[in-house]
Amino acid sequence: MSSLTLFVNVPLCDHGQNGAMAMATIHDDFDSGELDPTTWVDHYLPQWTTPERSAARYDWPSDGIRLRIDADQPAWREADGPMRVSNLQTGPFSGPTA
Repeated sequence: MSSLTLFVNVPLCDHGQNGAMAMATIHDDFDSGELDPTTWVDHYLPQWTTPERSAARYDWPSDGIRLRIDADQPAWREADGPMRVSNLQTGPFSGPTA
């Protein structure tokens, strides 16, 4: 059975102005056959491209999850050339909004 434990530093709600950080620990065995949407985002930087281009492709073999990059998968962003991505992340962040 696959197991993944992540140790993630995430900025607090002060948008990093004070340099404050929080530590989050995530453990997921990926054995349920579906992603927990309260933990995982199955898109790579979705705010920078279209949903079709940012979406992860994955399946569930018997021992966990397998991320795929398929032959028909479009480039993440046309402006960045042929780079294709299949990604899971705990949340998108591209900087303060104000």
